Amino acid sequence: MYVVFGVIGALAAPATDASGLAASQLPSDLQHVIAAEGHLKLTGYVEHQTVSKTTRRGNVTFSRAVLTGRTRPAQLTLLASTNGLTADIRAVGAYLYWTSGALARFDGGYQWLRAPATGVDGLETASGAPLTVVDFYHAQIVYAASDVALNAERVVGAGASTIHGQAVTQFVAISPGRTTRMFVAADGLLVRSVTVSAGTTTTTTVSPTVPRIVAAPPRRQTISRTRLDASARARADRILQQALAG
Repeated sequence: MYVVFGVIGALAAPATDASGLAASQLPSDLQHVIAAEGHLKLTGYVEHQTVSKTTRRGNVTFSRAVLTGRTRPAQLTLLASTNGLTADIRAVGAYLYWTSGALARFDGGYQWLRAPATGVDGLETASGAPLTVVDFYHAQIVYAASDVALNAERVVGAGASTIHGQAVTQFVAISPGRTTRMFVAADGLLVRSVTVSAGTTTTTTVSPTVPRIVAAPPRRQTISRTRLDASARARADRILQQALAG
C-alpha cells in the first residue's frame, strides 16, 4: 500500500520485473491507450485504495486510503487508516506535514510534524534529480496502466465495461503469484485495478476531479521533525508507518 520512505509516506514505486513485457507484446488496444497516458492532464484527482490481508493464522488486516491531489499549485492530502490507526499527510508548498492521533503526545502536544517536500529517500527521476512527493504521486497515477502491464508476465483482454458511467476496457495482468484486473479508460487512465497476491487484495480507483485547495496545519500545532530527539523521531516514524503500511 502506502509505504514510508525514511521521513514521510510515499507511494512505493513497483520494481521493474526483469521478465516483464515489451510494449509490442501487449494487446493492441492496450498499446493504444498506454500511448495516450503520457498526455493525461489531471489538474485534480482523487484516489481511493483499500487493502485486505489475511495471514496464515486467519487474522485480517484492513487498510483504507484516500489521496486527493492537484497540480497547480502542487498540493496533496492523504488520509490513511489501518485497523483503526489513522494518519493524515499533506504536501503544501515546500513542506510535508503529517500527523497521527498518537502524535499529540510528542513535545508538549504538537500535533503535526513538518519536513521538506524534496529530498525524500527514494524519490528521484531516472537521472537522479529529486522529485517532490506531489510529482511522484502524480506520475504514479498517470503511468499506472503501463507500470502494471509492462511488469506482468502475460496480459489478456477481458472486454469492455463501465465504471461510474465511464467507458473502460478490461485487461488481466498475470505474473507468478499475482493477478491484476485492470480497467483502463481511452485516455490511458487506470480507472480501477484489483490486485490479488499472497492473501492480499488491493483495490484502487482513480477519478479526475475539481482541484481542491490543501491548507497547511496551524503553525502553533506544528513542529519540525528535526527538533525531535532521536527517540521521539523514531517513535513518530513508527506510528506513521503502522498507519500506512497496510
